[in-house]
Amino acid sequence: PTAGGMSEGEGRKSTTASRSGCTPFFLKADPHKTGTNSILQVKRRIACFNTSGSMGYKSTGVSKLDYAATLAASLTYLMLNQSDAVGLATFSNEILSYVPPRIKPSHLNVVIEVLKHVKAEGKSDLGNVLNAIAEKVKMRSLIIVISDFFDDIMRIIKALKHLHFHKNEIILFHLLDPYELEFP
Repeated sequence: PTAGGMSEGEGRKSTTASRSGCTPFFLKADPHKTGTNSILQVKRRIACFNTSGSMGYKSTGVSKLDYAATLAASLTYLMLNQSDAVGLATFSNEILSYVPPRIKPSHLNVVIEVLKHVKAEGKSDLGNVLNAIAEKVKMRSLIIVISDFFDDIMRIIKALKHLHFHKNEIILFHLLDPYELEFP
């Protein structure tokens, strides 16, 4: 199951454009898991943004890092306009910067300032980082992970279970360059 009572399965609907550089992900509503546990009930959101070296790859004009930064800034803007507290964590093999969730509209400037200075460097250790986020976040939150997920999948799954155990909702944005989808 994924965030908000959604799970993979039949009746899927693609939620991405093919030329965006973002891989498709599929969700369907699970009527047994909606209601009070819905994403809409969670008012704290934290975007976790991968800045490892692999995020710097680009075959066209926009790198995965630039795409992810734009996505994080856009989500922050939308969530602040919904009066949600929004935070940001940037990471490679460890948390590089952490902006705690705030609800003020001016908080967008703080997030954008951090995003303007990120560089794609270092190795990724998403499992370690997600475990650190799980320990850092004390209140139930929506954790949005933006990454290419070039890491040990079993460690990532274990860390996602750790986040979910702490009653956090989770959304994953899997970013890949078009050349990583279909090698030329």
